[in-house]
Amino acid sequence: QGKQGHNLPHAIKIPMMNVIFYHIGPDVSIPRMLAESIRKTGHNPVFLTDNKTEGIEGCETHRFGFTGENVVWKRMLCYAEYNQEGIYLDSDMMVMKNLEPIMALDFDVALTKVSHQIIDPKGVNLTALMPYNGGFIAVKDKTFLPAMVRHVIDTQNEADVDLTQYWYCDQMTLAEVAGTRNLVELPVKIYNKTVKKPGMDVSGAWVLH
Repeated sequence: QGKQGHNLPHAIKIPMMNVIFYHIGPDVSIPRMLAESIRKTGHNPVFLTDNKTEGIEGCETHRFGFTGENVVWKRMLCYAEYNQEGIYLDSDMMVMKNLEPIMALDFDVALTKVSHQIIDPKGVNLTALMPYNGGFIAVKDKTFLPAMVRHVIDTQNEADVDLTQYWYCDQMTLAEVAGTRNLVELPVKIYNKTVKKPGMDVSGAWVLH
């Protein structure tokens, strides 16, 4: 007697976690390496760029027409326009391990805190002004990235300070806006580790910068 066939349910495809990066310009060799590291660790690389920059194979690509000289401000606008849950990285970073355990934590936004004090030539404590490194931003709350853009605009209107002209406009805004959310601080040596020299031991790092 033959075996009766069974209708097997279709396998449920679980979408990969997004790891997002922004880059514009003629040379995409470094962000291409980041994209490859994102794929190798089991994530979906999302490439935010302008209408002229060369595409990167294997990436989900979104192009924006924002103009202006300050690349960081344009990146903030692109982040807010894309505005999806995931981890946003600088384009010169490398993902070494699967980052999904981070997104299992309870937070609206997760950031890496600067671990050492930075004083500028005028004696200003930059670490106090910018305690978080903008190269790593994990986001669940979809109001967060648009709120960063609004904060920059509101500061311009209320204090007559045009943060859109500052290279560190994102890091100057992170602490202010993140302080109003459920914030998790992650160790910079693991999730945003600076590689200072060739051959440096990076065995414990999940993300290199």
